[in-house]
Amino acid sequence: PTPPAPPPFPPSNPNNKDAYWCIANLPNSADIQITNLQMRVSLVVYIIAVQSILGWILFLIFAGVGVLAAPIDWIQQFLGRPRKTITRSEYVRNAQTIAKRAKECVSIANMLRRQNKDRKWRSQFKRLERMVVDLEEDEYQLERIYPQGEDGDTRWVLFMLGFYIMGFVGFIGIFVSIAWILHICLYMLPVTGPVSPFLNLLFVTLDNALALLGVAVFSAFCLYLMVVAMKGNFLLGLNFVFVKLYPMKPGATMASSFLVNTGIILTMAPAIVQFCATAFAVYGGATDIFDIFGAQVGYLKYISILYRYNIFLYIMLAVMVLSSLWMCYKGPKKWQRKKKEDVYMEDD
Repeated sequence: PTPPAPPPFPPSNPNNKDAYWCIANLPNSADIQITNLQMRVSLVVYIIAVQSILGWILFLIFAGVGVLAAPIDWIQQFLGRPRKTITRSEYVRNAQTIAKRAKECVSIANMLRRQNKDRKWRSQFKRLERMVVDLEEDEYQLERIYPQGEDGDTRWVLFMLGFYIMGFVGFIGIFVSIAWILHICLYMLPVTGPVSPFLNLLFVTLDNALALLGVAVFSAFCLYLMVVAMKGNFLLGLNFVFVKLYPMKPGATMASSFLVNTGIILTMAPAIVQFCATAFAVYGGATDIFDIFGAQVGYLKYISILYRYNIFLYIMLAVMVLSSLWMCYKGPKKWQRKKKEDVYMEDD
């Protein structure tokens, strides 16, 4: 039989004779002519690309704020949890204070009705909305810190259990946020190529250890991005007037708030999918999603520059740094409401 022809290039790894250097990395690669192939994409892919850009605008701001602020806020709520229920006299005193604040909100609303709807009026109206949101939150927390009825003890136990779950999620969230930041810096940002596959290697290792374990952890990391982005939206809405606040809480969510927050999630969804497809290209490189975002959307004319130079990622990291500096400068209580009522009575 005819012996096999020798390989045209030396092995790139002496321990693996089947691994060879790419022709573009050889010493004479400068003589190689590279031609760009232009192809038409479908209208659906182009619509996805445009919607992805719109989603990136929201995602890089909200996720940039929430990726660090969200777990810190959850831990702060756990550390500031109530140690015991309040007495009836304390309940009445706080209820009277809330009633007084409610009358102030009504007075401000009546005053705004008689004014012209100019820029100053809109600013005052937004402040009134936040006052109403704070008032409703204080009333909600006051009812929970003073459980009444036959199932009061049960509701108190569930109330406290929620704080422990929140503290646990915040503790885990700190490590997940750090892992995301490291993965962006090690895998997505380097111009010369990824320094390490990092989370991709973790998912592959988990899949090899136990079937579907890597998929479960992969899904948790992707879902975490959506959670911290929505948390960043709420934090910005509570602390900055220029961000419209649409609060959501069980049993007291307005239809407008539900629709707006659902719209924000749907708008950010394509950007999050693209972000995950790019971040986990090693783990999910053979998927249709990677083919759409990695091979088509990422190379569209006039749009590819945004992804080639990682413009969105650099802006997101800048938002992370600015939000961290803001939290360090103002302190943790700045991210809470300025006039929050003391409905959490701690032990002396």
